[in-house]
Amino acid sequence: MPNSHDELSNLIGQIYDCAVQPELWPQTLGAIKQSLDLAFLQVVSVDGYRLRQGQAVHTPAFRALFEPGWLSDFARHFNKIPGGHDWIEAEIDTPISQMQLVSEEEFKQSEFYKEWIQTKGLRDSCTTPLVRRDHMICALTASGSEKRELFDDHDREMFRLLSPHIRRALMIGDMLDEGNFKLSLYRDLLDRISTGVMIVSYGAKLVYANGAADEIL
Repeated sequence: MPNSHDELSNLIGQIYDCAVQPELWPQTLGAIKQSLDLAFLQVVSVDGYRLRQGQAVHTPAFRALFEPGWLSDFARHFNKIPGGHDWIEAEIDTPISQMQLVSEEEFKQSEFYKEWIQTKGLRDSCTTPLVRRDHMICALTASGSEKRELFDDHDREMFRLLSPHIRRALMIGDMLDEGNFKLSLYRDLLDRISTGVMIVSYGAKLVYANGAADEIL
């Protein structure tokens, strides 16, 4: 986990910067990746139904750099993951790491480990669902290298803390896109959350404030 409260606050601040400047997502995910000593980190939207069928999933929304094209190749291996379907059904903001589902010794005997994990120089993974609608899932997925310790309670707590902020930043970013047909839906959702959300333009003009922010103002 980050070494201090200030470091965590800085990461959260960078996440909200991405709401206004989506091009900052790779940089922000890179900062989280470095802070947690990860091999790979991405925000991805997947079609749970197609994934179960071994078909290609959606292109990652944002990611820290890794091997190009790995996601399309990953789909055909999904059904070989021990306990792989569990994270699809997990509650929002609930990180699940691979070794919570199966022992490492058993995992290393699996076809998935031998065909995918070992060849990529990885060891463990952790997935946190961010948004779920029908069979579509948006998730934060992380992988640790073979040299890293397994994901533990501290790592999962970090993902749990960051998850709602990433979701809100994605929602705000979509809301700022005036051509997005979900604009009114996102406004309604933001008005319902207890955290104050204020959107300010580069000219320091208040663009939007939800109900909680109105009370603060």
